[in-house]
Amino acid sequence: MHNPQELLQAAKRAVGLTYDGQFFVAERLFKQLEQHRPEFPEGLFEYGCFKLLHGDYEAGWPLFERRIEMRVYLEKIVTQIQKPYWDGRPSEKATLLIHRDMGFGDVFMAARYFLMASERLGRVLLAVPLGAGRLFQKAFPDLEVIEDGDPIPINSVDFHIHSLSLPAVFKTTLETIPDSNIFSAEPELKKKWQSRISGNFKVGLCWQGNPAQVRDPERSIPLKSMGPIMDVEGVQFYGLQVGAGEDQVSELDGDWSFEHLGPDLLNKDIFVDVIAAMECMDLVITVDTGIAHLAGSMGIPVWVLLGKVPYWPYLLEGEKTPWYLSARLFRTQQRYQWDDTIATVAEELAKLVRPDI
Repeated sequence: MHNPQELLQAAKRAVGLTYDGQFFVAERLFKQLEQHRPEFPEGLFEYGCFKLLHGDYEAGWPLFERRIEMRVYLEKIVTQIQKPYWDGRPSEKATLLIHRDMGFGDVFMAARYFLMASERLGRVLLAVPLGAGRLFQKAFPDLEVIEDGDPIPINSVDFHIHSLSLPAVFKTTLETIPDSNIFSAEPELKKKWQSRISGNFKVGLCWQGNPAQVRDPERSIPLKSMGPIMDVEGVQFYGLQVGAGEDQVSELDGDWSFEHLGPDLLNKDIFVDVIAAMECMDLVITVDTGIAHLAGSMGIPVWVLLGKVPYWPYLLEGEKTPWYLSARLFRTQQRYQWDDTIATVAEELAKLVRPDI
């Protein structure tokens, strides 16, 4: 199994077996792929995700880090910066550039490490997604923030690192994951949303992830399928969806207490209104997308609906994740099948709203 195409197909089989929950067979394939280092980093990265999913962080991080050798990473402009990749060593006069390597959720998850990095270096420069500068500058007023597309002061940068390499750099274990309460609303924006969001019990809903994400079909849920949740009496629901999935609002035909906020949440400074609106709610219920990570990084109550084999920070069992202490997890037992999980969420929401039931 030395042909690159054969290696790729073997990696895909191993990943597919993992998603089906056939972990023993999947790991046998991953171990075969591991013999082909360093020529096939894609397989090693996927094996790293497998290890992290199972809570084996000591073995998982080195494999996970092999992703930066993958072609998709090597072709990134930031990856081509001719500066050393930071290994965590202190350097009081050095400047570190932290840039994202995956989606919004991953940046939110990694944000807890930014100040930890700044304690080891003289200066930290954050390169964040376009439009997110205001959000991150509020959270980290002592760090320098630039957005994608802004000029990078390469001559003053000594080291660089992808944001999701920080957990590995700090040798994170399940017991040492830092606190996730990072983001909070701007007071004036919160006041604005408080005048609009009302009800005895206010719940924000998010049902759609990025359609371009390879596993989106088994993590996103049609809004109409959440009908049993919206049937719970005594709750005012608010749609938090922005962009993909918003068109589903027009398909609602039930007599639900639901107001969609999406059109008013989107502006050039992304997520600042989303955070303000979510702080006005009693609970956020969401699929595993950026909203889940953002709510968890705010420390507000969030219920996350997960596929059978979820993204690695959620592990394989339990209602809790050490990455977000304010989150409660609801897991499906079969891929693409949400009815039982939605029914359970509806039952638990009814108990929360009316404890006497």
